[in-house]
Amino acid sequence: MHLPTRGAKYTLDNGRTGSRHTKRRLDRVVCNQDMIDSCTSISCNTLLRHKSDHYPILLEIKTGDTTFSSSFKFLSMWSLHKDCRTFIEDCWNENVVGCPMLILSTKLKNLKAKLKIWNKEVFGNIHESVSTAEANLNHIQSQINLNGHSDPLLNLEKAAHIQLEEALKKQNIFWQEKARVNWHLDGDRNTKFYHTITKIKNKTKLISSIINDNEIIFEPSQIADHIVSYYKCLFSTNSFLQDSLLVEEVILELVDNQTNMLLTKLPTSEEIKHAVFDMKKEGAPGPDGFGAWFFQEY
Repeated sequence: MHLPTRGAKYTLDNGRTGSRHTKRRLDRVVCNQDMIDSCTSISCNTLLRHKSDHYPILLEIKTGDTTFSSSFKFLSMWSLHKDCRTFIEDCWNENVVGCPMLILSTKLKNLKAKLKIWNKEVFGNIHESVSTAEANLNHIQSQINLNGHSDPLLNLEKAAHIQLEEALKKQNIFWQEKARVNWHLDGDRNTKFYHTITKIKNKTKLISSIINDNEIIFEPSQIADHIVSYYKCLFSTNSFLQDSLLVEEVILELVDNQTNMLLTKLPTSEEIKHAVFDMKKEGAPGPDGFGAWFFQEY
């Protein structure tokens, strides 16, 4: 696999003029799965081209154990569990008092907290489930090879095949969601492909440094604090911009009262349903971790 390169779009430039001028993307960095697994971040950049037709390419590899807790996201593989729908219904039917918007946000918040516990205690670690199912099938098949086939052993083998298939299906959906790649071949399980794509994305999108005024920050915790602080400041209330007199002076009034009422009236239930079901199922979820797939399914 080749890594995405930042910098110059073309890595070869012959420097000639007119119709003889040629640009090509020839030079790439190639790596294997072991290389991706051995580091926490990989970046590939072109450098200054001087006295050569080719841009030098710098491959930078970093290793470290800095981790940040991931935010909640509803995983569609949970729906493959036989008790998932009942669990969600039970959580949703709990009584909450308040206005409709408060009820919705509160129920989503409560469901999120309970899903985290349910995932850990009931659904379980999908990767461990695959390993357990493989070990179980291997043990049964070893018994058949040693003692010969019998109806009880063949029935156990059949059940073990079903258990492993279900675990592999969940694992494939898990990595497909992580990779967020719409690539599929009917009849083919693409778990390894999705897993590899996810690892490449995670290791190449890492922010290793950031410039704050004239200072370059390298420490991961300081980078995280600076980004959070920047957006808190950006989206905080600014009384100067909210001055009604300033708005009237700068922005002309082009919307009459009748049009304003049309634009600000509450949408109907049918309009809300159409909006939700027109959304892409596999799209990124909102800040609460519940994407279009959850609302369309449940």
